[in-house]
Amino acid sequence: MVPILGAAENLETILRRRGVTGVDAIVSSLGLSTMDEDRRHRILSSAAKYLGSHGVLSQFQYLHANSAAKLASRLGLRPFREETLLCRYFSRVSHERVFLNMPPAIVFTCKP
Repeated sequence: MVPILGAAENLETILRRRGVTGVDAIVSSLGLSTMDEDRRHRILSSAAKYLGSHGVLSQFQYLHANSAAKLASRLGLRPFREETLLCRYFSRVSHERVFLNMPPAIVFTCKP
């Protein structure tokens, strides 16, 4: 395992410069709900491109962000749904609530 540090939107450039053609896992705690659509697309399309057929992306979101989506919906606003977004880039997306985390979180597991 070789961790690589860098800006997520530069993932493709970072990996290409190192001669990496595929990765086994990506762990992300990015605040996707606060990014503009173009930046999210660059990050997730690169992640999906570089994950091997057995690779996995783990992305988490705090549960209170999920509550904010419900409130936005009640106010007539279009809520951000992280799982819906992830399903656009990955064929298998599952999630698990982790109440022992502080604050509690939802962990999404995404596979090509």
